[in-house]
Amino acid sequence: IQLVPAEIVKLIQISESARVMSVNAFESWLARTLGEAIARKINSKIITAMLGAAASAGTSIDAATVQTLLGTVKGSGVAMVCNRKTLYTKLLPLQDNSKSSIVRFDGGSATVYGVDVLVDDNVADDTVGAGDLSKLIAAMAENVTVRNGFDIDSNSTKYLGVAVFDVKVGLSSAFAKIAPGG
Repeated sequence: IQLVPAEIVKLIQISESARVMSVNAFESWLARTLGEAIARKINSKIITAMLGAAASAGTSIDAATVQTLLGTVKGSGVAMVCNRKTLYTKLLPLQDNSKSSIVRFDGGSATVYGVDVLVDDNVADDTVGAGDLSKLIAAMAENVTVRNGFDIDSNSTKYLGVAVFDVKVGLSSAFAKIAPGG
């Protein structure tokens, strides 16, 4: 597998008057905000790589298709991933406490047939992915850095957060998905 890290760039522009009036907490807020924005982009790239390589286990979310999904993936650390809307409107209705407990909640975490569900809003509606996340290969070529510079045209300071990151699927048979259109 060849990883070709690409730049992930997030920019915040602060007026000079706001920068001058700021307190020491400003730098912490700035680093945290840029770091969170970069982390969201990295997370999005991971989800895109995973679902892009995943084999189709079906197009509709029902108990049989979820069983097929979980039976399709290879690996020991299998987890499911879907967005909150899909968890509550598609997976939870599969629950029938009088017959079986397909979906369980424990301390805010959900499991489906005993498999952990990672809730991530980067996953499209009506899509459920499953796989062994250890089969994703990722590289961050350098630590996240923050650079700043004064912009004379706008009388502001621009803060640029940069990360160099790539992710690929190491074993495509470790991933499957249920998605509209396959």
